[in-house]
Amino acid sequence: MSTSPSAATAREQNRDPSGRFGHQSAAESDVQLDGPDWRDRPVVVRGRRFTVGQVRGGRFFHGTIAALGPGERLSPGAARANHAQSDADTVSITSDEATARHWAIEAARAKGLDPGHAVVLEVEPAPDLDPWRVTLAERGTSFDVLEARTSSATVIGAAQ
Repeated sequence: MSTSPSAATAREQNRDPSGRFGHQSAAESDVQLDGPDWRDRPVVVRGRRFTVGQVRGGRFFHGTIAALGPGERLSPGAARANHAQSDADTVSITSDEATARHWAIEAARAKGLDPGHAVVLEVEPAPDLDPWRVTLAERGTSFDVLEARTSSATVIGAAQ
């Protein structure tokens, strides 16, 4: 199965030219494996229409104190929500690495740990991604997701 043209375009725009995650042909990376692609989800930010695949940087992060490796899954209930405003039934993620680091440091402090225990993970969200706090970026040509919620996310690796 192949994805819609908008998903293919978003992937191409956010492809990793440095080869940090390996090299794939466009045909391989544009194959849809599990239902709808989160990148196709429409988002309206201050009256401007985007898809989630157009998020600035094209990446999502999760701040935590758990050192998880690639392929491990973040899911609700694995640990108590770190903050009162977090939804205990979902996993919170952001497209802003600094925001993820802030919440990871807050999680460490809440557990009485040194902020050095803060970990920022790059993650791949489940298809049900719900970006609910967003802001325009790059003079309105893109947007940032300050917080999105998803039923789960898979760890790609530690943020660089």
